[in-house]
Amino acid sequence: MQAQYSPTPTCCVTGDYYGQGTVRRQELEEACQLLGIPAERLTLLDDKDLRVSASTHTRACVTPRCVSDAALRVKLHCVR
Repeated sequence: MQAQYSPTPTCCVTGDYYGQGTVRRQELEEACQLLGIPAERLTLLDDKDLRVSASTHTRACVTPRCVSDAALRVKLHCVR
């Protein structure tokens, strides 16, 4: 018997670069709905260390930590 898994879309940032974070979140929720994934399965990390602007960049070492933390929170079986 094959195991059944529920997808958990995870987005590292809210897309608030231009102050559009609320709009981007709504777009992600609508995309989940189109794919048949309940919006409550969506995980937005929105970690302060991932936020960027025109003058800042995310350090490469921060992203794996944030994704790992999110995976543990939602008890993911694998990250792809």
